[in-house]
Amino acid sequence: KEAFLESLEEQGKEVSALDEKPELNLVEAYYYSAFQYLSIGRPSGMGVSAVSLADIVSFHDVFNSPHDLRTFATIMRSIDAEFLAEARKD
Repeated sequence: KEAFLESLEEQGKEVSALDEKPELNLVEAYYYSAFQYLSIGRPSGMGVSAVSLADIVSFHDVFNSPHDLRTFATIMRSIDAEFLAEARKD
């Protein structure tokens, strides 16, 4: 999505979403990337569903997360809860 927005900006169009993009430190960027990856496997059907705990644990183990499992899972569930709250507003 970011590449698309940048291409619009290069065409001279104003893209406010790029101005509002936060700068992430390394830890934040790690969790953002993990969330993006885990969201691919999100169950679909009758609306948006949470990322499964099993997927979170698998990601942690397969990708050798530098954080302990409890911390990683807690942060990922918190990010997902915020995502779900926003998605369900629509």
